[in-house]
Amino acid sequence: MVKQYFVYMATNKRNTVLYTRITNDLHKRMYEHKNKLVKG
Repeated sequence: MVKQYFVYMATNKRNTVLYTRITNDLHKRMYEHKNKLVKG
């Protein structure tokens, strides 16, 4: 089984923090960021 990973970059509303991370579920991770479900 081949796993697929994504490198993503996101910023906060004021564009003062830039997050660069890796995930295997991009839709879930963006939902978590937008809804502040996890730190970081």
